Amino acid sequence: MSTKLVLFDIDGTLVFKQSVHVAAFLHAFHVVFGIPETKLHWTSHHGKTDLWIVDIELQKLGVSQAEINAKIPRCTEEMIKYEREHIQEDTGYVLPHVPEFLAELKRQGFLLGLVTGNLEGIARIKMEHFRLGDFFRDGIGGFGNEHRDRAELIKIALQKAKSKNGFKFNDTNGVYIGDTPLDIKAARIAGIPTIAVLTGIYKRPDFKEDTPDLFLDDFGQAVDFFSFFDQLQKREIVKNKTVDKS
Repeated sequence: MSTKLVLFDIDGTLVFKQSVHVAAFLHAFHVVFGIPETKLHWTSHHGKTDLWIVDIELQKLGVSQAEINAKIPRCTEEMIKYEREHIQEDTGYVLPHVPEFLAELKRQGFLLGLVTGNLEGIARIKMEHFRLGDFFRDGIGGFGNEHRDRAELIKIALQKAKSKNGFKFNDTNGVYIGDTPLDIKAARIAGIPTIAVLTGIYKRPDFKEDTPDLFLDDFGQAVDFFSFFDQLQKREIVKNKTVDKS
């Protein structure tokens, strides 16, 4: 049984610029809510969950929360269907050193999971398309269809790690890696150590209010990650010694 866990965001962390994902929102809004694309004024939603984005964009257009809630099942179904049918048109790409880093984590016995604002169906389609799916077969994840709040998604993923893998999380044996200040803020709320990888649109100065425990320029800095994780585990050893002495 593994005693080490890494949870990953997807967009901006593992892969970048998924054009089809935005198109999936626009398609669903038109089909389900009758809103033409020309009426939408899409804004930046980095770090937000898909359900949160649906709320924001539709409320701007005067759609009531009651109508959104009633139609969200069909909306998400249309989004996933569109993503599946059009993923081959996507202009996104896997970020530098990601496959090598994930392979090394698996080699060293880490459990890996996804915590993403994406609907689970969309997240899985992306992972298979970008040939990263085999790294995430442990049944661990928190997805945008499970809650609007990313901090809650992290807690959901940790609970799945416990129920499906017997993993008992503490603040020395697991980390969350994301690329936005909202990722880091959510991880803080959830009580898990945080790493910001600077492969998205955000750079170090953008994390003034929500500072991670470690910055990585990209996953080519694997040595820095493993050094950081070793230090986390040494904290656990110190804790255990303290308990033994008392």
